[in-house]
Amino acid sequence: RTHAPSAMSAVVAVRAVVARARRASVGLPRLRRGRSVSWCLSHTTPRVVWCPSAAPISASAAPNALSIDPLDERFNTTLLVLAVRAPRRDIGSLMPLLKKHTLGRPRTHKVVHLGDGDGGDGDAICLILLDEKTCAPGSPVEALPESVRQGLSFRGSDGSDGSDGRTDGGNDDGTKNTGSPKNNSNTKVTLTTHALSLTYANLSAEEALAVALPSFVTVPTGFETAGTIAHLNLRPEHTQHKHVIGQVLLDKLPSIKTVVTKVGETGGPFRTFAMEVIAGEGGALHGALVTRVAENGLTFVLDFRNMYWNSRLGTERARLINSFSEHDIVLDLCAGVGPIALPALQKTKAVYANDLNPDAVFYLKMNDKQNKKANGGKRLAGVFNENATDCVSRMVRGV
Repeated sequence: RTHAPSAMSAVVAVRAVVARARRASVGLPRLRRGRSVSWCLSHTTPRVVWCPSAAPISASAAPNALSIDPLDERFNTTLLVLAVRAPRRDIGSLMPLLKKHTLGRPRTHKVVHLGDGDGGDGDAICLILLDEKTCAPGSPVEALPESVRQGLSFRGSDGSDGSDGRTDGGNDDGTKNTGSPKNNSNTKVTLTTHALSLTYANLSAEEALAVALPSFVTVPTGFETAGTIAHLNLRPEHTQHKHVIGQVLLDKLPSIKTVVTKVGETGGPFRTFAMEVIAGEGGALHGALVTRVAENGLTFVLDFRNMYWNSRLGTERARLINSFSEHDIVLDLCAGVGPIALPALQKTKAVYANDLNPDAVFYLKMNDKQNKKANGGKRLAGVFNENATDCVSRMVRGV
């Protein structure tokens, strides 16, 4: 615990001026007409604004890069799933019971309308498609989730009990569902199977990559996200296929606008690493990659390429913040863009923040201002841009 000095040291003030001058002269996006959207910074005031820009550089468009053809027949397949077969008039009552275990594939309807029975629209039959993992075809009824079993026991609008104990996907006449239900099953809730036709649009990222990549190449499954950026650590075996991997992630993750892979070790005074944009917006090897991240109730703007950020530390940061008390005065020596310092304002008496990276300090100040309302009107008591050892020495001398 310490007390704030009366003013920033001359060294820190000079560094801040130099940092602002450097940012004002290099590395800023140019405003141009374009359909895409990217971050543009205005350094006359510490704020971030959206503006039109030139078309983003896409690594997937690089010479000799492979690409994905969504119409490629290799992606077409048929998936057998369990389904609850019921009259259309009962679907609204069944969905609350089944919704946690309905099929969750992209661009796939959970309810399939089969057609009308002899009695007209009131006898129309529908299928509620069930999740392929929790309700695998061939599973005995007793192995299905309890809410699904309750749905099978649902009494329809005509008072009938639909539970027939069938697990083979048969209808009352012993046949598989063909899309033309028999009259004696129109009012019952039963379990059946349904053959679902899938295309590229319906596959998960992992499934699409398993088709697109050669069989001897491991499908990458783990990655970190920071706002609209997906960060992978691809292996050497993926180098030839990196643009395909990036394009699939862009297609399958709606919130992702940029996919990068690490091409250098983390190090240097600012703990950054070299990265390559393999798909989406941003310069392939250079240029800012600015995004917005929500964590612990606050929003942080950051340049993922030029400062340290690790989304996987969010839980640990929350644990540390919760250990503070209202009497604490906190000095965050490696504050970055403020993921600890700013939430700590809600728990402590005062917070001071420091970071060696002048670009991180710029975004720290911006985030401090933009999160003022969320922090109950509180702001950082001081923001510094210096070596941690020097910062501690100076702050201690001010006690």
